[in-house]
Amino acid sequence: HDPSREWMTIVEKSSKKPLGKIDITNIDPINDSLNIAIIYLADEAARGKGYGTESMEALLRHAFEELGTHRVTVSHFPDDKVASNLYTKLGFRTEGILKLAGKRSNEYFDMELRAILVEEWDEQNEMKALKA
Repeated sequence: HDPSREWMTIVEKSSKKPLGKIDITNIDPINDSLNIAIIYLADEAARGKGYGTESMEALLRHAFEELGTHRVTVSHFPDDKVASNLYTKLGFRTEGILKLAGKRSNEYFDMELRAILVEEWDEQNEMKALKA
């Protein structure tokens, strides 16, 4: 078992049917950080129904509130609007471009690097609580 990596399965609550996965890499207990390498809904019928958002919120809650993580990063292809919208909604901020860091169809592309800090997560959740 590699302690710097975890896989999580996304399941439908009532049926417990597996819908997809999240790959967590670079778990760094010294710097209190981790990277979300992949969030993928394999079941196409499940896409657009909030499973990705709900799963990512649960993962961020776990990372910040239970593991004591300070920083979570994620990267995605800049033309992936679904990923971009999800990470923006969750509070991730763009930090830069990783030059030719992603490979798709045997071709290299730039990747957009985003991050969220525990302070940003806390502030975002305080704002949600005030609106409720």
